[in-house]
Amino acid sequence: MLLSSKIRQTFTTALFLSLISISCTGSFRSNSTSIPATTANATQDAAFPIFYGEIIELENSEHIIIPVGYYSGYGKSRGISDYTRSSGDTSYLVPYNMIFHHKTTGATHLLLSKNSIINAYNFIPLNNKQGKPENKFIFFQVIDQDTNGDGKKNALDAMIGYLADMAGKNVTQITPNNTNLGSWHLDSKQGFMLVKITADTNSDQSFTEADDIGFIRVNLNQPQIGVDIITPTMRQQLNQKISPLPKH
Repeated sequence: MLLSSKIRQTFTTALFLSLISISCTGSFRSNSTSIPATTANATQDAAFPIFYGEIIELENSEHIIIPVGYYSGYGKSRGISDYTRSSGDTSYLVPYNMIFHHKTTGATHLLLSKNSIINAYNFIPLNNKQGKPENKFIFFQVIDQDTNGDGKKNALDAMIGYLADMAGKNVTQITPNNTNLGSWHLDSKQGFMLVKITADTNSDQSFTEADDIGFIRVNLNQPQIGVDIITPTMRQQLNQKISPLPKH
């Protein structure tokens, strides 16, 4: 256990003092625009230094959040990261867990029961009784298994979506195993997410154009693994090739 669009308010400041991030490809993390591929033993190396990210304190939250991980520049120097940002700057935090500290009681706990690559995380708002958005969930995308069997955990492996409440508890998986999470859309008024996934339908341990695409609807009032809005009958029709268009 741990447990890739249309609305975008991606925050990339290192202080994390904004309220929300609603994004399909961006993420809410310290000094980062994307998470690199990492090897399976990146967090198990005894000599690997642990870094603590900038403190996150959201408005109306009872908790302070501290991401924990390693800096990508260090990982690259050790052959752990095979990702390079286009700017050439690879010094950003790759989180693999988060500390939650209650401001009143002082109680502290970790988000994940097992360290795993957190590819991205976002704070999800829903409209409150006054019709104003209020952060209700943390949506995070995790790579926790070497699904293609190449001895590494990286962007070629399955990426699974999870939700947790703003206290960092009640972690719930919302996309199926052995699928790759892509873009996503949030409807905060109606209280649901629509998540695009790729399933390894041909069982070749990879996610390619040959595999089926699904759109998982997740009810945020009762989070659980969502249902594909494309029914088997619809998919059968969609998979039928149309005749080539006539040449001009």
